[in-house]
Amino acid sequence: MQPHNLKDLTGKKFGRLTAIERTGSDKRGEALWKFQCDCGNIVALPSYRVRKGFTISCGCYRKDQSINRGKDLKGQRFGRLIVLERIGLDKFKQNIWKCRCDCGNEVTERANQLLSGKVRSCGCLKSEGNNTRHGMCYTRLNSIYRKMKERCLQVNNPRYEDYGGRGIKVCDEWLGKNGFENFYKWSMENGYREDLTIDRIDNSGNYEPSNCRWADDITQMNNMRSNHLLTYNGETHTVAEWARIMDMPYQRLLSRINKLHWSVERALTEGVNGFK
Repeated sequence: MQPHNLKDLTGKKFGRLTAIERTGSDKRGEALWKFQCDCGNIVALPSYRVRKGFTISCGCYRKDQSINRGKDLKGQRFGRLIVLERIGLDKFKQNIWKCRCDCGNEVTERANQLLSGKVRSCGCLKSEGNNTRHGMCYTRLNSIYRKMKERCLQVNNPRYEDYGGRGIKVCDEWLGKNGFENFYKWSMENGYREDLTIDRIDNSGNYEPSNCRWADDITQMNNMRSNHLLTYNGETHTVAEWARIMDMPYQRLLSRINKLHWSVERALTEGVNGFK
């Protein structure tokens, strides 16, 4: 039987160390191996210390621990995780941070796990098979799904203030492990087409099956919070509807009302560049 200290470790990883080749023995007869650390350094170490977990890096791990104890990670992104707040220290005096995953779950993780890249999600990334399980990663529908979640969950998203910042959420059914599959099923059963976009019926409500529909651009514009209702000759319509009725560009009519401050009658009837 081959002695423990003669086992072939080539290519095996121990903590931050990956075994490259055996370089001989130390004074005690223990096998010495050359290891490459994740930081790039190459060191020679007794194999038994590495195999038993006594040594897990070239020394950079301890330095990182010292640095990371006081490092503020709030607001930073690590894979799918956004750091929310520090909640204390573990028994090794490592900072513990509360994080929100893009899927909506909240988890607590040690600073060194985040900074080393070992943790990139709440676990959903692994369960989804690195986003390839449903085979629709690069479809338009998947893009709509991801952007919907980002608007509601990611504080650094440019549109977060109008969505997550107003308390708008994505329902539990469309989050988590089977979130996209559930969203896909609902979409296919409720009229999804490539020329439609997702629209919330109640503009202050959440993204959920009972409050969402697939709508064209006109329906979307009519449902915007910023919409103006214009009344002319006893009829009341939104700006988008009046533009369609009068067969004139929507942006032109909107500019007449909002920027030029024309009366409704003038905005709808006065000819500009051939429009009447």
